[in-house]
Amino acid sequence: MMWKSIASAAVVGLMLAGTAQASQSPNLYERAESEGSFETFVAAVNAAGLSDALKGSEEWTIFAPTDEAFAALPDGTVERLLKPENKDELAVVLKNHIIPGKNFVSAWFNEKVAIETKAGNDIEVDGMTGNPFLVGDAQIVRKNIPASNGMIHALDGVLMPADS
Repeated sequence: MMWKSIASAAVVGLMLAGTAQASQSPNLYERAESEGSFETFVAAVNAAGLSDALKGSEEWTIFAPTDEAFAALPDGTVERLLKPENKDELAVVLKNHIIPGKNFVSAWFNEKVAIETKAGNDIEVDGMTGNPFLVGDAQIVRKNIPASNGMIHALDGVLMPADS
C-alpha cells in the first residue's frame, strides 16, 4: 500500500513538473536568442529598443530574417541601421516583420493575403504554392518556431520598407 502511495505521489509530481515546464516556455525574444540563426535580428531588436515588446504577454508573429538574410543586404546597411542615430529607422524595419497574433503558416495555405504589420504598412503573405511560403520577396525557410507569446517564421530576406 505504501508503494502505491509513493508511486501516485511520483506521478503527480511529474505531472506538475511538466505543467510548470510548459508554462515556462521561452518568449519570442528568448526563442530568437536561443535559435542560433537570428543573432543579427536579436542585436537589431536590442538596438531598436524592441526587446520588451517581444518579451511581453501580447501575442505576435515574427518573420525573422536569418543572419544570412541580413548578410545579403548591400554592404554597410546593417552597420548603418545599428547606429544609435538610426534607431527609429531600424525600429520601422523590424516592425515591418511583426504581425499581430500567433499564426501558423497553415493559416495561409492556398491563400494570398495582405497583413498589416506593427509598422502600420501591409506585407503580402503568399501560400498559394504551398511550399515555399513567400512573405514579400522573401521565402519562409523555417516555419512554426513556437514561443509562449507567439510564433517565429525564419526568412531568407529582409523586408525593407519602401522608403528605406
